[in-house]
Amino acid sequence: ADRAGGFVSFLARVDADHGTLWATTSAGRLFVTHNADASDPEAVTWHRIDNATSPTRFPSGIYVDPDDVGHAWVTYSGYNATTPTTPGHAFEVHENGSAPGSGTFENLNIEGTGSSSFPTPFSNGDLPASDVVRDDANRTLYVATDFGVLVGRNDGRSGWHVTNGMPRYEVTHLEIQPSSRVATCVGTARCPRLLYAAFWETLRTPWSLSSGGPGSGLWRSTDGGGRWEDVAKNPGFA
Repeated sequence: ADRAGGFVSFLARVDADHGTLWATTSAGRLFVTHNADASDPEAVTWHRIDNATSPTRFPSGIYVDPDDVGHAWVTYSGYNATTPTTPGHAFEVHENGSAPGSGTFENLNIEGTGSSSFPTPFSNGDLPASDVVRDDANRTLYVATDFGVLVGRNDGRSGWHVTNGMPRYEVTHLEIQPSSRVATCVGTARCPRLLYAAFWETLRTPWSLSSGGPGSGLWRSTDGGGRWEDVAKNPGFA
């Protein structure tokens, strides 16, 4: 199958709709479920939305729009040079219906006026992005990269610029407060003690790296972590 293997690379949901969960795999697959909090774990169904217009690189971050849970911003690691027909490191994504592969992916071109300021090998801004968050009130996106953080006003449609005063170090994760992005849903009447966790099977030796395998997966607990069930085998997550 296309984009097979790998491991779950990112999970994201919003507090406005705990039933919706976005998930990605390291091979570039992107899934959405709207019944993540179903009482029966086997009832959770997945809609795969990636297609030929989205990169096959590692999706590194997701920020779901609190006003439209079928809409999100997704960042990708890796280099455009490895996927020249699908360049880009930050995309605006719409689920766009329920058909397989229905997603729409708009490249927000952080390279154009943003990461091109960094000393990349070819001075073209081609470097990995590792996360994305949004200031919902001001419609401003922040993207983490190997050289610092980029800011995109008007949801990235008014160009990008490098944040001032930050050393040129790799930034692997971003959080913004207040934020609509929540890692899980705990302690409410709507989804009491509901947890999701992604697992990655990997074996590194001095001479090799094995990434992905049967130990990788997506698991869910409905009792605060006391008991877990594999939901990656559910319909649509393939």
